[in-house]
Amino acid sequence: MRWPFGKKEKRSPTEEITLKEMEPFATEFLEGPAYSGVRVTERRAMGLSAHFACVRVISTTLASLPIHIYERTKEGKRRAYDHPLFPLLHAKPNPEMTAFSFIEALQAQICNRGAAFAEIVYSRKGEIAELWPIPPGVCRPQRNPKTKELEYYFPKTGDILPNWKILHIPGLSFDGLNSFSPVGLFMQTFGMGIAVEEYGSRFFGQGTHVGAVITHPKTLSDVAYTRLKTELSDKYRGLEHSHGVVFLEEDMKYTRLGMNMEEVQFIETRKLTVTEMARIHGVPPHLIADLERATFSNIEEQSIEAVVYLFRPWAVRWEQALNARLLTPEEQERYYVKFEVDGLLRGNIKSRYEAYAIGRTNGWLSQNEIREKEDMNPLPGGQGNTYLTPLNMAEANNPKKEDKREEL
Repeated sequence: MRWPFGKKEKRSPTEEITLKEMEPFATEFLEGPAYSGVRVTERRAMGLSAHFACVRVISTTLASLPIHIYERTKEGKRRAYDHPLFPLLHAKPNPEMTAFSFIEALQAQICNRGAAFAEIVYSRKGEIAELWPIPPGVCRPQRNPKTKELEYYFPKTGDILPNWKILHIPGLSFDGLNSFSPVGLFMQTFGMGIAVEEYGSRFFGQGTHVGAVITHPKTLSDVAYTRLKTELSDKYRGLEHSHGVVFLEEDMKYTRLGMNMEEVQFIETRKLTVTEMARIHGVPPHLIADLERATFSNIEEQSIEAVVYLFRPWAVRWEQALNARLLTPEEQERYYVKFEVDGLLRGNIKSRYEAYAIGRTNGWLSQNEIREKEDMNPLPGGQGNTYLTPLNMAEANNPKKEDKREEL
């Protein structure tokens, strides 16, 4: 079974509900319209370029990070390639999706809904065999009234799945379960943005503003008025007819009326929408192509701040959810899931090699550790596992070692 729909006593992949059937239900929680007069849904919100850009940047960046399962050992740690979860998280969580598309889809749900859910499918051995994303809005967490255990309720079908069958990645919330939906919580902000987009489109498409006045020294007959109105509407109205030449008859005069767009705050409101979307998602403006306040001197610092304050917290949220939901308590003492966020902080090749040289010469990086960071195979025979020790340095608690080296 992929998604928990159909009769309780008989579940199979053939009883899945289609995405088309789920879409109306998935948007019911958004009560609209907003005060701006437009109805706000996730699909319409994704039509805002700034919101789409924020969701895309967060989702694709997180999905592009390498994710591994590590095993704690006496020597430190090692990648647990033999763990059943490793191929699911690193390559393919199910037969139809890659790990990139799986993480990208769930993160996009979190950015819109505030939380993401996936069904955990177990093999006959009791191991996790597949992970299937659950479409947004079709399930919600609740407490069993008798056992007080956490479970997941599907209102459309009445199905209830236990905690161990659902991978739940919550967003910001007050209780850790019922997350705030950014689109629902900021419905008025999204509604204003959608209304501004619609206003601008209609402004250029219909030309509803009064751009000019035509005066006639006498009174026009009904026939002449109709002909003049039809001709002006057909030949000069709309974006495709802009900047055309108007031909007037019978001493008529054309007076252009200037329209100040800033008076209606159209341009400023569009800029505000971009700023608001970046603020809601915590995305630095330059990552969504808003370079109005970006400079060559501060854009690198902003990129580092994006890793520290945006992508790393999301990675930690995912790591802890995956550890808690996919690993048993016994396994959590031995294994853990981790995103490789350090790759986002890698500078250019010259800066990286200079940093490696410092670590190598000061004795806290080996050749193989450096090669691993550059996705290179270790040196054969273990020759790359040695560490260097500077001759002019000694241990703080044993300064006599330095004297022995000097004697040699």
